[in-house]
Amino acid sequence: MKNLFFRRLSMIVFMVFGVGTLLMGCGGEVSSDPNNICENPANTSMSATPECVYRSDPSVDFIVHNGKTYQKVDAGESLSGSAKKEGKEIGVIVSSWKANHSEELTATVLPKGTAVFKSGDDLVILAKGANKQLIAYKEVIEG
Repeated sequence: MKNLFFRRLSMIVFMVFGVGTLLMGCGGEVSSDPNNICENPANTSMSATPECVYRSDPSVDFIVHNGKTYQKVDAGESLSGSAKKEGKEIGVIVSSWKANHSEELTATVLPKGTAVFKSGDDLVILAKGANKQLIAYKEVIEG
């Protein structure tokens, strides 16, 4: 009798935790706002947009130019020789991404006034850092 009681109790506990895990998505949370493109599971293709990346990691280093978003190239990533070649100046960073990331030449990390240049590669732009060293930013392809 005692053995049957414990088997039934353990089965009930297992079912409660099993159903709870399924409903919770293995611990993940589902957004309560169906219009939130970054968290709504129905919009999974949108979760990799620069806006969503920035929302999940505000330290990400982006520049926006001509409606395209460029992300700082990792130190370990190699670039072609033409991508490292400073070309014509595009302009200077005019505002912070936090203030208005739809404005031309905005940045998340670089300060206002930082010069931005074309490179020999259409997918790469260069910024001149405080120490006058060129910093490469590669276009983020959405989708």
